[in-house]
Amino acid sequence: LMVDQSIGCVLVVEEEKIVGIFTERDALYKLNTSFHRFKDQPVSEFMTKEPQSLDLQAKVVFALQRMDLGGFRHIPIVDAEGHPTGIISVRDILRYLTDKLDKSEV
Repeated sequence: LMVDQSIGCVLVVEEEKIVGIFTERDALYKLNTSFHRFKDQPVSEFMTKEPQSLDLQAKVVFALQRMDLGGFRHIPIVDAEGHPTGIISVRDILRYLTDKLDKSEV
């Protein structure tokens, strides 16, 4: 899924709540096994359980601080009930900032 969609992570959701996140980093650091053994294992064996999340109203600077302090590159975004609505990544923030800088130079 991640390769097909060109995305760096996927959320693992049960009953509309985030129970984990599986990232490129999880694949690189935690999958210390052969592909034949890995391909039949559930994502739950390798995901980061109960990842930190941010609500929809969180400021970009707070997201960056959370990523920096936690060593994350992705953070799930949740609504007021804790249901996942998306994921923000370092790449998303860099694109946003680059776009703002480009527009300010015009």
